[in-house]
Amino acid sequence: AVVSTQSTGKKAEEDKKFNLLSSCSKELGRQIALGSEKGASSWLSTLPLKECGFTLSKQQFQDAIRLRYNLHLEGISSACACGKANSIDHTLICKLGGYTALRHN
Repeated sequence: AVVSTQSTGKKAEEDKKFNLLSSCSKELGRQIALGSEKGASSWLSTLPLKECGFTLSKQQFQDAIRLRYNLHLEGISSACACGKANSIDHTLICKLGGYTALRHN
């Protein structure tokens, strides 16, 4: 009976998630799906060990939170150096005016 109740509860949660994802915009649905993947928030509870490179400055932490919740990043222009409109997604992929090198260094 316990196993049946657990599987019923899990099915209900999956149905609830599916209904939520299908009722929101594609961008928000993608954000919710990525944020709910296993380990997606582990960086928030990681010990800030300097010798392992697990430290973030105040600005880096604020930017990471803004990226996670799709909030406007402070200090990015509305137009990219490549001539296209700037957005968080564009800034992270543009090879000309984006931050593709910074996110790996």
